[in-house]
Amino acid sequence: MLSITNGDVYTKALSDILFHGRDEFRWEDDKLPGYYNALKSYNKNVFPIKGFDLNGKEPVNYYALDIRGKVIDEINKLPSIAKRNLKGEIRTPRDSRELGDYLHLIEYFSAQFSLLSNKDEKTKSKIYQKMFKSNATLKDLVNFADDKENLLGGEDFTKDNIQDLIDEGHDLEVVFDKNNVMVVEVGDPRAIKAIGCNSLWCFTYGEAFDSAYRMWSDYSTNDVVYVIVNFNEPSGSSEFMHVLIKPVLEEEDYVEGGDYEDEQPLYDMSNEQSYNTIGYLEDVVGDNFREILSFEY
Repeated sequence: MLSITNGDVYTKALSDILFHGRDEFRWEDDKLPGYYNALKSYNKNVFPIKGFDLNGKEPVNYYALDIRGKVIDEINKLPSIAKRNLKGEIRTPRDSRELGDYLHLIEYFSAQFSLLSNKDEKTKSKIYQKMFKSNATLKDLVNFADDKENLLGGEDFTKDNIQDLIDEGHDLEVVFDKNNVMVVEVGDPRAIKAIGCNSLWCFTYGEAFDSAYRMWSDYSTNDVVYVIVNFNEPSGSSEFMHVLIKPVLEEEDYVEGGDYEDEQPLYDMSNEQSYNTIGYLEDVVGDNFREILSFEY
């Protein structure tokens, strides 16, 4: 014992750990140096343990200390933006059971988050901005990962998937299907969440009125949007789908001197706004795209 601590302030706490964990450690186990380092590096602002006291009457909970170390290892795998926005949760005291629950959640999230490794840096940055919002909780991140599992993993999205959604009763209608391009009229927020599961469109997040449903109300036209699916593009590409949220003006109707970008109602899967909506729709759907994308419901 003294060969590890040299009689410093952590000696009593390490002695308690050894005494209360002797059956697990079997005396010859080499875990003690690790626990000693955990005691020395303990930071009360980083996943604090409830009741932690080096010199208290109750022994330091070595089980909680062990789980805490695993939680910190997992949190350190996430980008700095995640740790900044999880600051409140990181500073919350927990007992061993609560730390165990948190470890289970963060391991689940980390497994899904690791799927992002196949994305390019621009796409990852966009996803990070949507995922790691201010005051986000780990449960929020898990919900995001569950909602956007296909986006993270990059699974293929096919015509059969669209038909399956229609068969399941989603408010979707195929209004154009030609040259490997499909236009789908979408009639409610539940349907846009389903067909847009791989996208970063704002109305594909959450269930509550103040999230996806409010965004649907704000951005759809007559409770309709159109999703243009270009099966000539890889399904993991931002160009694979576009969503049109309002009728496209004739070129002469755009306000002279106005902000042209604000008038563009077309967004790709990474939620980037189009700079040439008319040109894109003419090329992909055809010159009569206004008849197909009518917004008359």
